[in-house]
Amino acid sequence: MSKFDKYKGLFAEQGDFDIPSTYGIGINFTPSAALNIGLDITKINYSEVAAISNKRSFTALLGTDQGSGFGWQDMTVYKLGAAYEMNSKMTLLAGFNYGEQPIPADQTFFNLLAPGVVEDQYSVG
Repeated sequence: MSKFDKYKGLFAEQGDFDIPSTYGIGINFTPSAALNIGLDITKINYSEVAAISNKRSFTALLGTDQGSGFGWQDMTVYKLGAAYEMNSKMTLLAGFNYGEQPIPADQTFFNLLAPGVVEDQYSVG
């Protein structure tokens, strides 16, 4: 990603806010012609991006290389999904996603700016 020039005095590394590497593996089971079940495991490496992983600092200025970030830790996300074809016009979908909170308890203050992290997510359709 390009630098967030408007945030160079806020985000660590002068506004450098890259997307962390993410990799995973998945498998799909088809126990019957009508049922598909998918399992996924994904690793997100927040530690690669200082603006995301740097811990709160009272000694380094915001926007500097060692400046405060969100303090996020790397996380592993587990996903389970199923699709069941009731008939040619209706398919039922369900999913579950779990990832342990990447924000340590001592890093919550700066994370008021980015409250979009959940541990459990359910979906149906």
